[in-house]
Formats: sequence, C-alpha cells, structure tokens
Amino acid sequence: MVSFNRTPWPPCWSRVFLTGAVFSLVFADSLLGQATQRLFGRVEDSRTAARIEGVLVTVESSQSTVLTDADGRFVVELDATGTDRLLMQHLAYATRSVDVSASTDDQLLVITLDPRVLAVEDLDVQIERRPLYLESEGYYERKRRGWGAFRDPSWIAATNVGFPQAERFVEYLKTTAATSRCRITPVYLDRRRIENDGELSLLRDMSSDDVGAVEIYSNGHGVPLFALNDTTLSCGAVIMWSKQWEETLELLPELLIELCDPDPKQGPWLEGFVSDRLTDVALPGATIEVWQRTGTDSLVQTVRSDREGRFRVCGLATKESYDLQGSYAGRSGDPLTVEASDGGRTDLNVEVRVAVAGRIRGRIRDAETRRPVGAARVTALNGRFQATADPRGEFLLPGLPPGDHRLTISSDGYEETHEIVHVTSEETSSVVIDIARGR
Repeated sequence: MVSFNRTPWPPCWSRVFLTGAVFSLVFADSLLGQATQRLFGRVEDSRTAARIEGVLVTVESSQSTVLTDADGRFVVELDATGTDRLLMQHLAYATRSVDVSASTDDQLLVITLDPRVLAVEDLDVQIERRPLYLESEGYYERKRRGWGAFRDPSWIAATNVGFPQAERFVEYLKTTAATSRCRITPVYLDRRRIENDGELSLLRDMSSDDVGAVEIYSNGHGVPLFALNDTTLSCGAVIMWSKQWEETLELLPELLIELCDPDPKQGPWLEGFVSDRLTDVALPGATIEVWQRTGTDSLVQTVRSDREGRFRVCGLATKESYDLQGSYAGRSGDPLTVEASDGGRTDLNVEVRVAVAGRIRGRIRDAETRRPVGAARVTALNGRFQATADPRGEFLLPGLPPGDHRLTISSDGYEETHEIVHVTSEETSSVVIDIARGR
C-alpha cells in the first residue's frame, strides 16, 4: 500500500537530514541544472505498521540512494515536473518498486513492505511429502524456478542402483544434465565445499544411498548464495544434500496449519511470529514447544507456525510463566519467557538460529597514492555493524547476514564512500576500497 499523509514534516527533521549522519544523497538533477523537489516518505511493515529502519531507497532515474532512519523516514529529490520510481530493498522484506511523483512539503508518502517468508508451494495430497530440511534450504523453491537440474529424493532412490560409491554416482549425475566446460566443477555437500583429495574421500566413503538430493548448475545463474563465488559464476556447481533429515524424521506435510481459536473462557493465549534471528525472515512450519515454568518444567503444548510464520497457543493458565522455544530444520533458538495474563498477547517474536553469518575482510586505501588509510570507519546495515581500520588500513566485519551489504566508509580528510559487497554464509568476502581526498 502507498498513501500520502498530510502531516507536516517536523522542523527537526530538516536539521537531521542536513547533518548527513543518516542519509547519503546524490542529487543528479541538481548537477544537470534542473529544478528538483523533495519527496518525504516513511516505510512501514504491512503486517504490524512498525516503522522499518535500514531500508535502501533507490531513485531509478538518478540512482541516488538513501537509508531509512530509526523511524522509517527518508527524503529524496525528484524532478519537480515529472514522475519517478523508487526501489525499496531490505533483507527481511520483499523488494518493492513504487511509482511516485513530486509532492508538497506537507505530504508524507507512506510505503508498506511485506515481510519476506520462505516460499513454500501448495502441496497436493498425491505429491510425496517433502523433507523439511530440503524445504528450509530452498531446494524446492530453486527447483520451482527452474534455475538448474534437480534430482530429488524419489528420483535418487530409483536411479542410484549400481553405484555403491557416492563419488561415482555424482559423476553419473553430471552426465544427466548440462555442465560447464571447466576442467573441474566445484562440488558441495550439505553447504560445505569439497575442494581437495582429502575431502573427496568423503564421497568415496559415502554410499549413494546416503545421497538425498542433488542440484546441478552449468554456470552461476541460480546458484544458491552459500555457493556463489568467482569459480561457480563461471563453472557452475554440483550441490549434494545428504539424508540427514532421516535422523530426525522431520518431513514437511501439506502446510495447511490451522491456528487455534482464542477463547477467553478457556484461558489466555499467546500469539506471535517465528523468525530467523540473524535475518528476521519469517519461518513457516516451525515448531514451538511451550513449557510451563513450575517447580519442575513440563511440556504443555507443541504447535506449528503457519505459512506466514505466525503461531498461536491457546488455553493457558492465567498468570503462569511459560518458556516458548522454537525449532526449524533441526536448529533451535533460545527460550522466550512470557507470562500468560488475562486475555491474550499478540506481540511475541520467537527466534531460531537458521541463517549462518559470513564476514567481510577489507583494506582501505588512498585512491591517489594507494597507501593504506588507518582509522577509517566502516559501517554496514545502517550502523548495526561497525569496524575501524588498523594502521595497515585493514578491517573486519564479522557476523553479517548473507546477502548484499552497502558499506559506508568515512575518514577525516576524505570523501564518504559507499561500496556494495556480497556476503556468503560461513565465508569471508574480501574487498579493497579506494577513497578519495575531500575537496
């Protein structure tokens, strides 16, 4: 939804924007000598109406960018005589583009973003039940998009006869789909790259019966983020998934989960969402265990989250304390302790550690002399992650969610610089950034 609120922009915001502490604007129209007009806006969660901080707002015509502040607000400049398009991007929300036109100062453009959820296709009862592990890793979503060649559990089970070793079975699989012309195609097993002879022995010791699914890519198009690098961009990849889900017997049935109906006569209820702790992405089909905190903790209920990651627990005891613990694809989160009061609570957020962080290691140099710039400040995700370069100009940003990150580099005597760096789970992205001296 896009709407205009005729609420005057507070005077204090002018001072905030002029400082440049929150926003970095590129006024392309001004450089061309054209008249420009400001557009004020705010970005909100379509589900909760909460203001969203750290949304990257890009003006299509000029490619100028800003980040929303802690109150979800932003300001951009447009050609006052025409219209433009804004692109809204955030790790935890679906990307959205919005057509806009220049507005008066008393108009506040309110844009809503839908929370990003893991896509789960409608499952027919005649379709085999899908392993939750493969579903959570995005296997079936990539298969639906058709980005590579996919060999799912039923196909593997019917085809692996005669291949006692997983290594030979994988070589056969390569002949069933288009592969790259590279001498060696990178192979991954459960997200881990197998790079040398010592690790290749894993495939020699592994039975083909242990292979649950395989993805084959002839180039980098469609390769999942954890395997996307310079090599796979050119040579593609073979991605294997073992049958590790059989240890927990977790299968994804038809995800037609009905939440309980709250009834005050039956006692209080608790409601909220299950999300990934690192990225805030909603988790459909997650399991929530409800433990009563008494002298001896006891499990009182187990529920599942629906397609939007929402859960509800009904019929609890008034003024009793409960621990809510979420789990997803074999991974668990820390318990959330809440008290069941009269009526219900709908604001809970149960977190599970699903996404695995990566990190950025880099070096800051003077653009003219190529000498290191010590004490340069590097920030990501609107200041949530920060680092200071050492005397050699080197810095490290650990614990970053996988995806593209916009780094901001600032140092006394230099122009503020921005750099987009891609981060892959459990890997280190290296970058060298040259910054220019201020004029």
